[in-house]
Amino acid sequence: MKDSLYFSHDGDARNDLKIKALIKRYGIEGYGIYWIILELMRSQENYKLSKKEYVLEGVCDEIGKDMNFLRGFLNDCVKVFELFSNDKDYFWSESFLKRMGKKDEIIELKRKAGLASAEKRRSQSHPPEPTPVEQPSGKRSTINKEMNKQRKETNKKTIPKKESLLERKKELLQQRRALFKTKVFEFSESYDKQTLTEFYDYWSEADKNCVMRWEMEKTWEFDRRLSYWVRRSKEFKQSKNEFHASDY
Repeated sequence: MKDSLYFSHDGDARNDLKIKALIKRYGIEGYGIYWIILELMRSQENYKLSKKEYVLEGVCDEIGKDMNFLRGFLNDCVKVFELFSNDKDYFWSESFLKRMGKKDEIIELKRKAGLASAEKRRSQSHPPEPTPVEQPSGKRSTINKEMNKQRKETNKKTIPKKESLLERKKELLQQRRALFKTKVFEFSESYDKQTLTEFYDYWSEADKNCVMRWEMEKTWEFDRRLSYWVRRSKEFKQSKNEFHASDY
């Protein structure tokens, strides 16, 4: 059986003189039976309907008629309406065979084009190995040295050293520190310079990854942090002054 049972037909097929003759004798029911038989032909490998008894019995079941009616109908389609042809083994439609032949040809062309496209993609994704060319040993050695030199130069350009990365981190850290300091000293009207400097020195301290202390905090509000800093500084100084040598 073919891969798809679809087939097209003309939208005005009922106006064909042969079809008109069929409808005149068998009515619109005969027109429907004609298309059912074409659909059954479409489902066959060679687009032909066998004359074997069991096949004709199956056709009778499809159209809801007995064998006498079917034989008479097929005989008229061959000899009177010239819609079908036949031999000792099959019935078929010449126009239907031509139409399906064109359809199969298009399908085959598409299949070959798909295979060619797939082969092209495969060859592009797996290019053939270059054919080795014999070179004098001295020349080959020179070429290898030149290729190694180019590879090393490329690595120097594209793969930065750890020292370079660290320097870049430090450079960025200094930039962030400058911004942080600017923000801290925006509160100079509310706090004295010493307080702001101590606050800045503490919170701008960075770890080995060049991340500042304040950047590690989950939340941060400058005014709240400064207010808390001043309050804790006062508490610390007060507690320190309460201790005397005699207390130890």
